[in-house]
Amino acid sequence: MVQSRNQSVLVSVVVPVYNAERYIAAALSSILQEHTVPLEVIVVNDGSTDASLTRALALGDTRLRIVENRGEGIADALNTGLAVARGQYMVRCDADDLYPANRIARQVNWLSQNPEFGAICGGYAAIAPKGSPLVQFDDSPIAEEITLELCAGYARTHLCTYAIRTDVLRSLDGFRSYFKTAEDIDLQLRLGEACRVWYEPGIHYYYRLHRASITHTKSSTEREFFDAVAREFQSQRQTTGMDDLHFEDIVKLDLAYQEKWSCFYDILLICKTIAAVFKKQGAY
Repeated sequence: MVQSRNQSVLVSVVVPVYNAERYIAAALSSILQEHTVPLEVIVVNDGSTDASLTRALALGDTRLRIVENRGEGIADALNTGLAVARGQYMVRCDADDLYPANRIARQVNWLSQNPEFGAICGGYAAIAPKGSPLVQFDDSPIAEEITLELCAGYARTHLCTYAIRTDVLRSLDGFRSYFKTAEDIDLQLRLGEACRVWYEPGIHYYYRLHRASITHTKSSTEREFFDAVAREFQSQRQTTGMDDLHFEDIVKLDLAYQEKWSCFYDILLICKTIAAVFKKQGAY
């Protein structure tokens, strides 16, 4: 099916981009192979200084929309995409990753047939820089509702495997910029509180591991800190109906949480160091 300019958009794919010239053409091509669903691909340029945009535009696909952003982080870039999205459903793809064929169509068809659900997700796999498979993260072979486990603080999969109704995302005010990382965990947990969520087995996303990926550029300690804060916020919402981000000054909140968790993470770092020494010495 060829999408006409006047055809309404059903799916908005948001692709935040920062200096991804090596991979962006492959990422966008994996999305644009979908021709059975009317879609737009919103490329949010978050201050790139390389040839990322040149390589995106070289694809020559009219479904691409380039939106400039302020370079204030991943949550802000995703919210910029959400603000201009025209589709009934929204999905995310990072600029160095890949979508499997027919993924968008399958998820949109499922949501259209199950209007009582606000989102659907699935398994994913990690790939090497050149695209060879590394490991598969398909949490369960069973298709099932996972709303309750999200409400219990368990996020089993990658946010980029999700297809979400756009109005649900907007009702949550999108992503929260307090989270320098783990904004995806915070969103998943809040999503489980806002709507029903379904899990469908199978690979719905390919996450590329390379030196510039989040896995390598964000410290595990920082990720663990924000993961823990996301779950602390969830506990607050379940107890009082809101969390600290609803009413606290962000700067004061950041200092308070860093002070609260600093001792815990000092201990965590010490334990990791000791474990590394024992491992090197062959103690276990």
